Formats: sequence, structure tokens, C-alpha cells
Amino acid sequence: MMKSVFSRLFRVLNSSNSHPHEDFLTEVFAEFLCNQETMIDFIGNVLEIPVQEVKHSSIQTQVTFPALPHHQTDSRPDMVIRFYEGQKPYVLFIESKLGSQEGTDQLSRYADHLSVLANQGKKYYLIYLTQYADEKDASLILENHANIVFQADAVVSNFQVD
Repeated sequence: MMKSVFSRLFRVLNSSNSHPHEDFLTEVFAEFLCNQETMIDFIGNVLEIPVQEVKHSSIQTQVTFPALPHHQTDSRPDMVIRFYEGQKPYVLFIESKLGSQEGTDQLSRYADHLSVLANQGKKYYLIYLTQYADEKDASLILENHANIVFQADAVVSNFQVD
């Protein structure tokens, strides 16, 4: 069960020392996505997955994944969403940037974690939301991940693992 939005916002405002507005926005966005209709619209419009029903969904914010052997640091996507559409399991990592830039190899590390998870036969996406257009070179981010499909938009970039 996800903590109340007020508890999460209080934690963000008291503990965020780098970009509190970005963390605040993540918590509000997570609360917004708790509504099934909103979640279905988001999945359909951003990921272009025509889902009819989202089952067994969970939304977590600021989830830490321990560094893989070739990583220098742990990874902490802003949001991790898990859900089923029928029998198909999905996992989404969402990273948002509001007044900041991507950390060192941040999106590449997230793609690495998604590839590890992809071996479990699920569909995985890495979504990069930015305040301003921030073009990324998919070949650098997805290096050694032939099973990941990249789609780009001026403000939202999607990485899909089939």
C-alpha cells in the first residue's frame, strides 16, 4: 500500500536537498496515476499501448536499485509502475527532470536494470520526462540492449523492452 500523498510530500519537502520541485512533482504525478482511468489514458497516450484494464498495479516513488557490477552508483528512478493488462505484466521506470539534467549514465543504468528484469519475460519501458527538450542518443543509452526499442518525442522519450 502506498503511503498517503501528504506523508510522501512531507518527506520530500524535508529530505530533498537537490531538486525538491522535481521530487514534489513526482509525488503529485504518482498520486494522479493512482486513478485507473488516468493510468489507462497515460499508458495509451504516452506508451501507445491500447490497454482496456489495468490490474494489480503498484506505483512506487524513489525506488533504489543496487548498482550492477559494472555501475559506479545505485540507480533510483523517480517512479516505478507495475501492472498487468490481462496476463501481460508491464514495468515502467519514469525519470523526470525539472530544472536539472541527467546524472552520469543515469538513463543507461536504468536501461541496464530493465534488461535484467526483461529476462523475466515482461514488457519494460523507460520514460524520460523533461521540462525542456533534451535530445538523447538512443544508441548510447541502449548500448548492448538489442531488445529495447526507442521512441522519442520532444518532451517524452520511451524505451521499450519486448
